[in-house]
Amino acid sequence: MGLRLQHFILSMEPMGLWLQHFILSMEPMGLWLQHFILSMEPMGLWLQHFILSMEPMGSWLQHFILVRSYIAVTKVKTVLQPVHLDASEPWEKWAGLPRGACDVIVAINLLQCSSFDTVEGVVKGSGQILRQNGLLITHGPYAINGTITPSCMEDLDQELRQMNPGWGLPDIDILRQLAFGNGMRMERMIEREQDNKYLVYQDV
Repeated sequence: MGLRLQHFILSMEPMGLWLQHFILSMEPMGLWLQHFILSMEPMGLWLQHFILSMEPMGSWLQHFILVRSYIAVTKVKTVLQPVHLDASEPWEKWAGLPRGACDVIVAINLLQCSSFDTVEGVVKGSGQILRQNGLLITHGPYAINGTITPSCMEDLDQELRQMNPGWGLPDIDILRQLAFGNGMRMERMIEREQDNKYLVYQDV
């Protein structure tokens, strides 16, 4: 296994292990994980069905190549080939997935580097693709009621907007309203390292 591929897998492991632990802890709520989990096995990726991609596409093409390399090298059977998905398009075009096809959708550092159309598309599409009680889990830094803290996150927001005026830290209150309007409610907001958060929405 090449050093680049190994570094990619190991660098993703802590987040994946946390997601795996969190998702399993939700099982008493009646969630049966079947179609889509973004998590990690002890040595790397466990990806199923699709990855919500983000701009710029070049970085994700590299990730696609790495995932394909991982599949080829390990001959793992629990990983399907990655699929490019444009979340700004109607959910019916999301890799041909039918309504209610997924138990969990995970978007890591996606919403911060997306236009509002894409953010809205992620939420609307998730409301259709998720089964009842399914989860949408998003990760990254956010604004809260229009306020961004600490100052380093303000700097990050400005840098993102300089790269693309449509990008920036999304506001949690706006995301909550979007989710509610698409049949989901915010269940948890979990603080993580470096001022990042996990937002957990459940399809109701």
